[in-house]
Amino acid sequence: MLSLPYRGPPHVMEKVERFKQICARHGAINADRPKAWHIFVFDRRENMEAALKELTDAGLGHSVVVAGLFDEVADCCRRAGTRAHTVNHSLGFWGKREKLPPPEVLEITTMCGHALVAPGLVTHLAEKVRDGDTNLEEACQEMRRMCLCDIF
Repeated sequence: MLSLPYRGPPHVMEKVERFKQICARHGAINADRPKAWHIFVFDRRENMEAALKELTDAGLGHSVVVAGLFDEVADCCRRAGTRAHTVNHSLGFWGKREKLPPPEVLEITTMCGHALVAPGLVTHLAEKVRDGDTNLEEACQEMRRMCLCDIF
């Protein structure tokens, strides 16, 4: 779940804080480290749905993005008393798929929805980890610096 609220007057920032508190209260599993927006990850659909319901009831005026399988997100929205105003569908891969990086690299690069983690960087860091020149945590930190959506 993510939100990109306007940052400015104190009354707006109070709503941002309330949004963060609601997500934390319902078991978001990540620490919010916003670059430009607030991203909260839930490992249980029930927790995300409860947060979405409380956010809907709170009437904070935030537009919220919920990512997941279409049918499940639609059900969660319905049970939370809201509905999706926009839906994005993945149409898969088109074109010359043989030019894509190997699947194990795509598993990493496609985590960033903005395509800012380059396949070459993933391959380079994987080799450094394999060779013992760095550890997994440091490699993830390097990829994290590139990722605008803060998924790493």
